[in-house]
Amino acid sequence: MDEPDAYLSSQAQQDLLKIFNLFANPEKGSHLERPIQVVYVTHSPFLIDKNHAERIRVLQKGNDDEGTRVVKNVAKNHYEPLRSSMGVYVSETTFIGNCNLMVEGITDQILIAGAATYLRSQGVSSLETLDLNQITIVPSGSASHVPYLVYLARGRDVEQPAVIVLLDSDESGNNAKQQLLDKKGGQHRKPLLKESFILQIGDLKEQLKIVDSSTAEELEIEDIIPLPICLQAVKFYLQEFLGLGEHGVDFVTENWLEEELPDRSVFKAINKKLPEKTEQGFQIEKVGFVRNIIKTVDEWSREQSKLDESQKKALLEFKENFIFLFKELNHMQRRAQREFTKERLSQKIDRLIESFISDHPSSAKRESAFTLLEEIEDTLNDNKESHSAHEIHEIENAIKNLRRDYNLEDEMGKSIDNYDQFKADLKRIKYAGLLAVQESSRQKNPESEPNEDKLLTENDSSTTSGENEKENTKIDNSKNTKKRLT
Repeated sequence: MDEPDAYLSSQAQQDLLKIFNLFANPEKGSHLERPIQVVYVTHSPFLIDKNHAERIRVLQKGNDDEGTRVVKNVAKNHYEPLRSSMGVYVSETTFIGNCNLMVEGITDQILIAGAATYLRSQGVSSLETLDLNQITIVPSGSASHVPYLVYLARGRDVEQPAVIVLLDSDESGNNAKQQLLDKKGGQHRKPLLKESFILQIGDLKEQLKIVDSSTAEELEIEDIIPLPICLQAVKFYLQEFLGLGEHGVDFVTENWLEEELPDRSVFKAINKKLPEKTEQGFQIEKVGFVRNIIKTVDEWSREQSKLDESQKKALLEFKENFIFLFKELNHMQRRAQREFTKERLSQKIDRLIESFISDHPSSAKRESAFTLLEEIEDTLNDNKESHSAHEIHEIENAIKNLRRDYNLEDEMGKSIDNYDQFKADLKRIKYAGLLAVQESSRQKNPESEPNEDKLLTENDSSTTSGENEKENTKIDNSKNTKKRLT
């Protein structure tokens, strides 16, 4: 297929990816009798399956008669749409994904994406790894930049995407978390992000197998990498960057690093010791270090029969640590997406109502109102899986009451009586479910929030409509209005 993304939204392109995958990997009972290879050309980052980077082929068009060639090194981030797809820089794709995982830097992004790909190759369940097509990993540049990026995503617009944050447990990570929770940071003097959507590595210290630097106060994501893997990554780095042979990196051992670990993180301990063994005080750079961590994991997983016991144990601990980390991030992602969906439902109902009132400022026919309420009901049906059935039921009851109270189904060509009151009642629809939940909560715990009813009445922000269902006889609209307001 040539450019199948044409005329499709970003979300529709993601759905198309799933269809392609069903052709290539038909499920049991499918109408497809055998797998069908799918080949397509695209410029869209949303049609790149980030869970399977091995399937990607980058083509470069030559000039005149040079023809087209396959680029062998697709890891070069200056090729589009790979750059924006993989999120190496904060670009147009940021904040478009179903959920955005904000991390401190590009090294966190490389490590997380590499570990997720490795776990997927090991056949772990989707809850134990990250679906890179459903979550956008956004490197912030540093921990201090995380609050600003979260503000860009959630602090300005009505449409607020789902965002979760992963931070190191060091001074800069702690400061970033404090800023995210500062009530002055977000809209209406609210925190930029709920604490339940912020995870620090130190929060999982008891559950993860941490390198012997566990006594250190500062924990970074590199500290959940088993030490033998870290040391092999250093060897690969030195061989690649300094051109050292196998014997030239023999000094990189656990005993060599051991005395530095109790007081600092693994990466800092390595760079503290390296100047003693290299010329001109050489130190390794973090991006290269984590790239070689992923290289080590990939190579060891392919050659497990050649590994010694400590290496096998390290590979198993790497797998267990990241499975636990990804379970936590997945849980946060699901909660953030549920909250995002709830916000969008409320905003959708608001937009429908405000658009109706804008089109009919002083009067409207009953048929127009009937169509509006039907649209709202369709919106509720589309969101039933992500919302409380009780809340949606109460909103549906409020809609039913509006139809009855204002005779919207009778003589639909006529104008709505008492239109100003109808507009006021219409705006209260979205609060019906919330009030029902609050009322249920107060009945279970009458001591809690004793002033809530008074606040709602004084602000005239909502009314309950469930009690009207008990009324079986038709009464005058004005009387019924007083009953609801009471």
